[in-house]
Amino acid sequence: SVLNQTVKADEIIVVDDNSADDTKEVVQSYSKYGVKYISLKNKTGAQAARNLGIISATGDFIAFQDSDDEWFDYKLEEQTKLIKSYNSAKFLFIHGDAEDHDCKTGKRRERNVPELEGNCYEKLLKSPGPLFPAILVDKKALLEIGLLDEKVPSWQEWDTAISLSKICEFKHVKKPLFTYNL
Repeated sequence: SVLNQTVKADEIIVVDDNSADDTKEVVQSYSKYGVKYISLKNKTGAQAARNLGIISATGDFIAFQDSDDEWFDYKLEEQTKLIKSYNSAKFLFIHGDAEDHDCKTGKRRERNVPELEGNCYEKLLKSPGPLFPAILVDKKALLEIGLLDEKVPSWQEWDTAISLSKICEFKHVKKPLFTYNL
């Protein structure tokens, strides 16, 4: 789904958290499309994998994709439209909604996340926010917060969003940007 974007990603990095399957071979079969493969030496968790991807990335913006979810083909297009209309001195954090897909029943439903816009630190202290596969954020902002907290075992998106809300201006795309496979 990342390769099928209407606005192509400048760079695609897959970080393997020491999986025991054929992830390496599958990812390397996409190397002709510029997909890069990086592997963690030890199984250290999703946040460590994301941090390695952030550090390895050369672009100005970072988007996240979990292995079991799918971006809609317009995700990056919708988000880059907001980047082009942005004039503030703050860092930018763009997120959107999701579509839940129950893999057992085949049912799909739209999942609306809170419409977090502007300075939303106070709102994020009260309730969860964006999901990682719906986020596009300035790489410099991620570096400024010291990357993602690898000690957070759950609600990682929420923790990250709270940290970033202290320095980023939030923008919300009011439609699903990815399918969250349950």
